Amino acid sequence: MIIRHPASRRCITALWARRDGPWCRLIAENAPSTFARNRYLAAFIRLGILLTFFEFSLIYFLLPTRNPFAWSFDRILPSFFARVSRRGVPYVAVATLAVASAIVLYIGVYTTFFGFLSYSNFGFWFAVGIVCLGAALFPFLRPKLYRQAPGIVRARVGKVPIISIVGFLSAGASWFVSYAASTAQYVEPSGAYNYAYLIFLPIVFVIGLVVYWIAYAAQKSRGVPVELIAKELPPD
Repeated sequence: MIIRHPASRRCITALWARRDGPWCRLIAENAPSTFARNRYLAAFIRLGILLTFFEFSLIYFLLPTRNPFAWSFDRILPSFFARVSRRGVPYVAVATLAVASAIVLYIGVYTTFFGFLSYSNFGFWFAVGIVCLGAALFPFLRPKLYRQAPGIVRARVGKVPIISIVGFLSAGASWFVSYAASTAQYVEPSGAYNYAYLIFLPIVFVIGLVVYWIAYAAQKSRGVPVELIAKELPPD
């Protein structure tokens, strides 16, 4: 049995009951007994939970440190963020994110300042979908760069690039999760939107655009041709 303790079963049922809709209610009513009867389903669920933590390690440990490194390489952030050790470790980006994470963790635990992040999954997966769509269109919009990419990137199924197949599927899945994570039933137990928090989401994208164009203008004023960066594949 995957759920033995009565309190644990009540907890799972209560969590699912927060979601609206007949499918969620059906799962809330039948999931504990279903898992108990089917050991293969129970093992599959356990495997899924285990693999989720590996995925989280990629998202929350590797991606945040690569972002400032990439932004620095693109001249959006100061170049010292791209410094690496003799072993290729981006130590400045890692140290910066470590300090920032400690500060954010403290604020998140002891204050309600980050309450506006209740809908952050919507923005996160929406942005991921954009990246996936870019990967899917990459062979068609930038064929010259695509031909210069490593062999694994240029792999095909017949005449269709695998990166395009995976990219389109991933974009659709990401935007579905983005939509699901933005519903009021997902975020608020009362099923009511907090519009003040919702307004913050597009502001994040606007802030990103403003930072980019400020950095672009600053680099252009120094004679740095920022537009040339997108004409070649970055070292990786």
